[in-house]
Amino acid sequence: MQELTDINDWPQADEIFVRLAEKSLNAVFALQNDNFSFVNDQFQAYLGYPAEYLLGRDWLDFVHPDDRKTIRREMAERLKDRDSSPFECCFVAASGEPRWALVTAAKVEYEDRQVLLVNLTDISAQKDSEQRLRLFERLANEISESSDADTALNRVLHVVCELTGWVIGEAWIVSDEGDLKYQVAWRRASRNGRSRRDGSEEEGARLSEGIGIPGLAWAYKRPIWVEDIQTSPTFQRARLSGKAGLHTALAAPVMSAAEVVGVLIFYLPETRPADTRFVNLVSAVTGQIGAVIRQKQAQDALRESEEWIRLTLDCAHEAFVAIDDSGRIVEWNRRAEELFGWSKAEILGLALAETIIPPSYRNAHLAGIEHYKATREATVFGKQLRLSALHRDGHEFSVELSISPVRYRQVMTFSAFIHEVNDAAGPLDAADKEIKTEPARSTRLRATRLKKAS
Repeated sequence: MQELTDINDWPQADEIFVRLAEKSLNAVFALQNDNFSFVNDQFQAYLGYPAEYLLGRDWLDFVHPDDRKTIRREMAERLKDRDSSPFECCFVAASGEPRWALVTAAKVEYEDRQVLLVNLTDISAQKDSEQRLRLFERLANEISESSDADTALNRVLHVVCELTGWVIGEAWIVSDEGDLKYQVAWRRASRNGRSRRDGSEEEGARLSEGIGIPGLAWAYKRPIWVEDIQTSPTFQRARLSGKAGLHTALAAPVMSAAEVVGVLIFYLPETRPADTRFVNLVSAVTGQIGAVIRQKQAQDALRESEEWIRLTLDCAHEAFVAIDDSGRIVEWNRRAEELFGWSKAEILGLALAETIIPPSYRNAHLAGIEHYKATREATVFGKQLRLSALHRDGHEFSVELSISPVRYRQVMTFSAFIHEVNDAAGPLDAADKEIKTEPARSTRLRATRLKKAS
C-alpha cells in the first residue's frame, strides 16, 4: 500500500464519507498504513480513548495480544480477495477490559490512493453471555463429578482461570473456629506446560474477618478489587506476591443463604484497573456455588463421621454385623473377621444366610426379614438372644446378640453386636426357639386375618 496523505486533506467527496461516518451508530475508523487516520465518536466511546490519542497510532496496539496474529491474517485475506464478510476481533479498552466486535473492512480507492475503512458492531454483551453460559455448563459438570468440597473448589478455580486468562485462583473457607482458612489453589500452566493444583505457599494459613483482601471481602460481603497488591496495605502476604510477580487481585465472597461461607480470590501478573465485567462474572459464579459447596461440605462431614464410626466399630470388643433389607452384608468389623473367619473384603455383599447362619436356621432367617418388611412387626428386636452361628471352616458355635433395625439413606438395615458364649453344645434355649417359631407364628397370624376378612 502506497503512502497516503492525512484524511483531512482529502477532496470534498471524501469529506462526505467523514460526515457520514461521524453520524453512524456504529464505531468506524480509517487506516493508513495500519495507523489510525480517522476515528468517529462511537469508536472513541467504544475504546475509551480520545481521537487525539488514537490518531497516528498502530491499530493493532489496541487489539488483544492473543488476537493480533489472527486478526492480521484475517484482514490480509479479506483485502486480498476483496472479501467483505465480517470477522470477530477482541480489542482492549482504556479500562483494560476486553471489548468484542464484529468487524467488516473495505479498501477504497480514490485517485490512485487507497484507504482502509473499518466498521465495528459491538458484540461484547453477546460474547459475555456465551462465556457465562460455557462457564456455568462446565462448572455444573465439574462440580457434579467432584468427590469432595476441595476437589469441587479446585475445579471451579481451574475453569474460571482457564476461561478468563487469570493465572492463579485461591479458595478460602469460613472455618468452625470463626476465621478464614486457606483451602486450595489452582495455578496456570508453568514453563513445563502443566497446570497444577497448588497450596504449598499458603498451607495452613488463616485470616480474621476484615484482615487481608479475602478478609475484607468476607467483612463487606462484596467483591474487592486491588489494582496492585505490591503496594496495597491490605495485602498481608507480600512474600507470595513478590515471589510470584503478582499484581492485580479480585476477591469475591461465596454466599449461601445470605451468609458468607468462603472467599474466592484471583490474581494477575500485571496491574489492571477494575474490570466490571470480570467482577460480575465471578460474582455470578460465587452466587451459584455457595449452596453447592455447603452440600459438598455436608457430604464430606458425613463421610468423616462414617469413617469415624467405622474406626470405632473396629476397636470394639464385640463383632458388629449389619445387613440390608435383602439380607446382604453391608458392614463387618475387625472382631467379626476374627469371630467368623471371613475378612471384610471377602464377605461384604454376600448373603448373611449363606455365610454365618447354620443351614437349619436359614429359612427362618429369610422368612423373618420378609415378615418385617411386610408388617414392620418383630418380637426379637432389642432382646438379648442366644443362637447358633456358623464359622467359615464349617463348625457351629453359640453366640449372644441383640438385633436393631435402622433406616439409613432410605434403606432399612439390621445390625447386631455379637459375642461368643461357652455353651455351644447346649440345647436350644427359649430365645433360639423363638427365632425358629416366629415365622410360623406370623404365617398363622396372617391366615387368621385373611379368614376374618373373608
